Amino acid sequence: MPVIIIIFALLYFSAAYGEMLTYKDVVRETIKTSARVKVKGEDINISEANYRQSVSYLYPELTLNSRIEKFDTLKQQGGISTISGQVISGTRDEWRTTLYLMGEYYLSNWYRKFYDVSYYEKLKEASIYDCEIETKKVLREITDIYSALYEAKIKLKFSGDIIKRLEGIIAFKKRLFKDGEISYEDILKAETEMVNAEKERTNIIKDLKEYLGKLSWYTGRTYKEDVLIDELVLQGKPFTNEILKKIENIAEYKARLKELEALKEKYKSIAKNFLPDLSVYGRYDLYGSNPDTLRGSFDDVRKTAFSAGFFATIPLFDGGKRKWERVRTVHEIRKQEEYIKSVTEEKGRDLDALYVNYSELSKTLKHYMELTDRYRKMLNITKKAFGLGERSMIDVLEIEKDTLSIERDLKVTENSKATIEKKIFLETEYGNFITEFYGDRTCKY
Repeated sequence: MPVIIIIFALLYFSAAYGEMLTYKDVVRETIKTSARVKVKGEDINISEANYRQSVSYLYPELTLNSRIEKFDTLKQQGGISTISGQVISGTRDEWRTTLYLMGEYYLSNWYRKFYDVSYYEKLKEASIYDCEIETKKVLREITDIYSALYEAKIKLKFSGDIIKRLEGIIAFKKRLFKDGEISYEDILKAETEMVNAEKERTNIIKDLKEYLGKLSWYTGRTYKEDVLIDELVLQGKPFTNEILKKIENIAEYKARLKELEALKEKYKSIAKNFLPDLSVYGRYDLYGSNPDTLRGSFDDVRKTAFSAGFFATIPLFDGGKRKWERVRTVHEIRKQEEYIKSVTEEKGRDLDALYVNYSELSKTLKHYMELTDRYRKMLNITKKAFGLGERSMIDVLEIEKDTLSIERDLKVTENSKATIEKKIFLETEYGNFITEFYGDRTCKY
């Protein structure tokens, strides 16, 4: 019986307070749902397949070839047919079955394809970092949306409390107006402030619906307006400008660096194109024939020859194809080097901006905490003065309204700082971020 009561109590309170949405839930649902992340995951699989295919060139090639034919001469003539000096047929009109097993191994692949293997391996590693880059972009976007959503919830809650105080102020001012203690202008000012507060509340509700809709597209879930949003808690991580300047630890830099390394391996491979192609081969021939039936030609299949040899192709002139391929790769390497510099500059600016925002929000938060403390003290003093008959209820409500506005701004600033903190954590410690909020490694292959 007590268990049933507990279950019904949980159901009641869950229905009463609505669904709880946490940042961790949003991160997990987004990563699982995002088509952009899945596309990058497939790019990794494609890169892995290209790498495996390049490795296969280092192995020998073995093929079985066959030909079955019915041969009829248009003009009969005498003579015999031979393969490799062996008499195989004395007639021209017949069924023929030819088979040969051939093995071939390119020795030159060890000084050509070996660098291609390294090239595709570097590209595979770059694709993993590209996946992380795209995941970071998606997570930055949903972090902004989640932050804006929680901020809207904060403003919505405080706007309701502020409107209640304004309603009280208007009611008391109307009484004072009837008693002739204030002018009608004072009532109009209070009512105008109320209209502005209600208009602001309407805009907040509109923004709230918009953010919930945007979040639904990322997570694949539908949220009600009464959903409870868990706050972004400040972790107090010690971020310094020196830590943020380590661009070489960021996925954007690593991806472009791997692409540069891949191009250098490609250049080595192209430089080897001026060397000869060398291969060894072996061939085992079988032959069968019958003047009457196809089955007879199969029954007659016999060993006819075995050959093995060494084959070399030496490039003499190709119109400059190899030369210009190498020149193009040199310029691709230089372009990639400049691209890495631009990525370094861009990420450096972004991280500097994050650090500045984080530092300034820390100062602003400190100021709001001091203001909140002073306003609360002022409110206590005003309430005591009201109890002694020295201040009116309107004064108390005005101080309460101003205190609520400061507390709202304090909460909004805390949320903004926590958002910046999450972004810095995501940028500088991507692996730890994913482990903490997702619980599993993305961009698998």
